[in-house]
Amino acid sequence: MKKILIPLLLLLFSLTFIGCKKKIDLSITGPTEVTLGSEIVLECNYHDSSDIKWGSSDEATALILSTNGSSAIIKGLKVGTAEITVEVLDNKATIKINVIESSTKLEISGTNIMFTNSKVTFNANLDVAWSSSDDSVIKVNEDGVALALAVGEAYIVATSGSQEERILVKVYPSDFSLKLNEVGLMIIGEEKEVSFETDLTDLASEAILTSSDSSILEVNGKTIKALKSGKVSLTISLYGKESSITIEVIEDPNAIRISGENVCRIDQTIYLTCNYDCNWSSSNDDVALILETGEVCPIGIGKCIITAVDKENSKNVATFELEIIGKTPRSIIINNKNYVGLNQDVALDISTFPSTASKRFIYESSNP
Repeated sequence: MKKILIPLLLLLFSLTFIGCKKKIDLSITGPTEVTLGSEIVLECNYHDSSDIKWGSSDEATALILSTNGSSAIIKGLKVGTAEITVEVLDNKATIKINVIESSTKLEISGTNIMFTNSKVTFNANLDVAWSSSDDSVIKVNEDGVALALAVGEAYIVATSGSQEERILVKVYPSDFSLKLNEVGLMIIGEEKEVSFETDLTDLASEAILTSSDSSILEVNGKTIKALKSGKVSLTISLYGKESSITIEVIEDPNAIRISGENVCRIDQTIYLTCNYDCNWSSSNDDVALILETGEVCPIGIGKCIITAVDKENSKNVATFELEIIGKTPRSIIINNKNYVGLNQDVALDISTFPSTASKRFIYESSNP
């Protein structure tokens, strides 16, 4: 008898539990269309968040980005239709969401020139999927950041629904050569065409010339004009790389003048030359001596004036400022962080060994 009663009691308990389950008139409200790449918010009419479960029949089309109890944020990923479902206990409600094309025309922006190991961010006015036509040349991530891996060409492609736009990008070697050819002495009023050498032959027209002092030397395209006496640095720039030369402008081509480097290390020997047979002298023998051959003998760190006097006309005189700097450093140490945030500046602390060595440095980046 007990064996019969126990199953009957269990059955009665189960039927009672089922009969007590809460019946809810559940519904979902909100937009039934979402533009590709956009988001909408759906709401259900039940507000006890612990019991609510949201779901999508096709997350590749309509993805549930996040839920907050009775609300859910839906993003359209692919043109099509998906059912969004909300469940509370054993109650369920669904709503069909249509993901449609944007009426806005897709536009993308970026560059058509890159250099190996460089990064460029491409942008679009719509939510897009980015891809490269050749990942061995350029790789691009989901945010549109492209990395140039090898010399060649590839299309950067942006896709939004049925819309597609692309940019052809040519990748050049980052270690390309650039050399500005010597111009020589110039006379006031003289004009010269400047030449340079580079292995980026198809980009050579984009090279830019600049003068360190436009009152001495004027630049117009690839033509330079001497305006007044003095020394000036002429620089050519091409995609972050530079090459410079020094040009001296004189008033009288027959005037006595001194030529040579105006900076000398204390452990170095240099020679100055004069366009006349002259006698040499130094304004400070504690800084540098100069021999009759024009050889400079550095003595101490500092500046002095080197004078050349024409042997046949003592009134024919030229002067030249010379600076003696420290020895070539045996080692150069950069003391600072080896990282920097985007759009931040970091000052580098440079030290040398020995500490008395010259601290005149030329800075260069492997990836400007």
